[in-house]
Amino acid sequence: MVTVKSPYGTFELKVWYGEYNNGGTAIELYNDEGPYTTATKWVPGLAEGEVAIKDHCENQGVLNSLVEAGIVAKPHRTHALPFGPDQLQVCKLLAEPVNPDIE
Repeated sequence: MVTVKSPYGTFELKVWYGEYNNGGTAIELYNDEGPYTTATKWVPGLAEGEVAIKDHCENQGVLNSLVEAGIVAKPHRTHALPFGPDQLQVCKLLAEPVNPDIE
């Protein structure tokens, strides 16, 4: 469970781990009503155990929440997007990507 503080409010969200078709870990956040956001984006060239976190636009506050919850380390580099000024924050995944049972 993570607490995301964004410009849109404060949300208590569950964490779900997936895998991208090209490899790499996806981190999705959801509540009892369904998906809230996908916190990650697949990008080529990530090392084993790295994730690229979206922390712009609708995802503002997600990175700090994941760091505070011990899910990812603070970013150690950025990855430029092919459009606009926003960048992805590349972090080491700290948590074991295990999903809880869903009822």
